[in-house]
Amino acid sequence: MDQALVYLLQRGPTTAKELARLYEKSESRMREILKKHQTEIQTKKNDVGVNVFWVEPAGEMTPAEAATHADVEEAIDPTGEGREAHDAQVIADQDGCPLCGSTEPQTQAGPDGTFLGAARTCSNCGKTYNVLTKDEITMQPKAEKAKRTPLNPQYKIVEKVDAVKAAGGKLVYERESRQWVLTKAKHDPKRMTAKEFSLETADTLVAAIS
Repeated sequence: MDQALVYLLQRGPTTAKELARLYEKSESRMREILKKHQTEIQTKKNDVGVNVFWVEPAGEMTPAEAATHADVEEAIDPTGEGREAHDAQVIADQDGCPLCGSTEPQTQAGPDGTFLGAARTCSNCGKTYNVLTKDEITMQPKAEKAKRTPLNPQYKIVEKVDAVKAAGGKLVYERESRQWVLTKAKHDPKRMTAKEFSLETADTLVAAIS
């Protein structure tokens, strides 16, 4: 598995549909990927009977893994407000899908309080409908995203990590706080957000622990 998918799975149990949205793949392709790596991925059914998938974090991340994890986190949750909640919510619709008759759990098409908050997307036929009128809603295709330049490219992270290590310090990405942490014996830890870290150079980081 590539590190972007590993990171998404390490965030906690997530449905294939939500992983497909975050990973920017079709749901069918996402299921193929999950099946391919089924020996590495844990799975179970959630409270509404939908399969969820996850991977347990294993040890301290390498600089390359930290770079990828930090970059993916910035891409899918730039403000940090959505870390504990997904945009979509799986709902058991007792009436079933009015378009195909499936009684499989449905997915809320948008956040509460918006037009799509009163709409459901069927996990069987993939169509979206209004829960009140039962009419199909035609979803507009998503605009193609512009290619995003990583705030902290991997080669720069490796350069900074190596420089700090050579100076007797340690530079790691802390997954829980989403911060970079610079440490050295007899020095107070220096904590940095992704933006603050991007403004540092190998020289300024070494100077901070000299």
